Parts: sequence; structure tokens; C-alpha cells
Amino acid sequence: MSEHTVGVGPEASVTHQVGRPSITDFLLARIAEEELDARYVVGHPEYDGRLPGRLMRKILRECEAKRRIIDEHARSPLDATEVIYPAKGKPYDLTYPACQTCVMDDPQRHPLQYPCPTIRALAAVYADHADYDPEWGTP
Repeated sequence: MSEHTVGVGPEASVTHQVGRPSITDFLLARIAEEELDARYVVGHPEYDGRLPGRLMRKILRECEAKRRIIDEHARSPLDATEVIYPAKGKPYDLTYPACQTCVMDDPQRHPLQYPCPTIRALAAVYADHADYDPEWGTP
């Protein structure tokens, strides 16, 4: 498979294999499917109420929570010259995209590479999906 650059903004500089979504696009698509499924079940004329409304509301809240986690752990828009090592006041020498949340989680460590373990854990739930990329597995 060949690679090309996709996305807008910070993700535009990340290359992906042609035909494969980015991990963010993959997650957002799976979440949208779950949300649609939950809404469909409740609205379907043959819905018999076996799944309580509170369970459907929980699924919808989980979808929203996952979106917030994805937003919180997005790829950092900063480049290597803008990410400052807090303890020494020097720029990190980043040769990889970093997570915007995990980038400054501990001044004694380098920023975590994007996708960070949090994003990888969210994606691992869908490991049996045809579009899941095994390279997204937790390191």
C-alpha cells in the first residue's frame, strides 16, 4: 500500500496508508455507528423495551465521553520548536507527532508519541473491525 498525507490541521502532516483511515477517523466512525445503533434500536417499531432506556442513554453518554477523550488526546498542534521542556526551558527534539495532553504530563519524560496509550486503548476495543490497523495496538 502506498502512503499519502491526509487530514486538515495538525493531522494533515501524519501519513496514512491509502485506503486506511487515521486512528482518529476510525474511532469517530465507530462511535458514530454505536450512537446510530443505539438510536435505531430505541426508535425501531419492533423494539420491545428489553434494553432499558437507561442503558441506551448510557451508551449515548459513553459515545460523548469517548469523543471528549479523543479531543483531549488529539495530536499536538505544536512543532518541536514550540514544545518547551519545562524543567530546562529548552525545546524538545521531536521527530514524531505527540499527544497534546500527554506532551507535558511529566517534565522528566519526553512527550508521548501520538497516538498515545489512551487513544490506542480506545481503538483496541474495535480490534476485530476490518478497518482496524494492528499497528495501533498498545505498545
